[in-house]
Amino acid sequence: MIHDIADNLTSKLYFHGHPINRTEAKALGLRVEKLDGQVEDLLWKLYSDFSDEMAMEDEFNFVQEFIKSPQGQAAIAAPGQVQTADIGTLIGAVIESDHGSHSFEQDLQVVGGRNPNGVVQASVMVMGQGWRFKTRPAPPAA
Repeated sequence: MIHDIADNLTSKLYFHGHPINRTEAKALGLRVEKLDGQVEDLLWKLYSDFSDEMAMEDEFNFVQEFIKSPQGQAAIAAPGQVQTADIGTLIGAVIESDHGSHSFEQDLQVVGGRNPNGVVQASVMVMGQGWRFKTRPAPPAA
């Protein structure tokens, strides 16, 4: 049975980021338990916290981020001029424990400009990436 589950997860879903809901998990042969309302509410709150931290509801478009930056504005104003803009850190995954949180982060730069025909062109570069650890703050004193 374990080989069937592994086969389904590794070769039949075709996408590493494929979310598996309860119905699909059961169909794969995984044990699924019904959660009580309080536990389900806590899990939804946890998901919402991660969603906010990773900006999962926001479309990420590095060209738009470049255009919004001062460097992008300068490049657009002068066709043929190339500029580089730091557009921040993209969080791709978070794992939390009692000790703190590990997040997989990428520091991004965009190089771009506007060509003589008026088309904005840009390329994103990963300037650094890896797992970063943040210690959990101490609870407030009682």
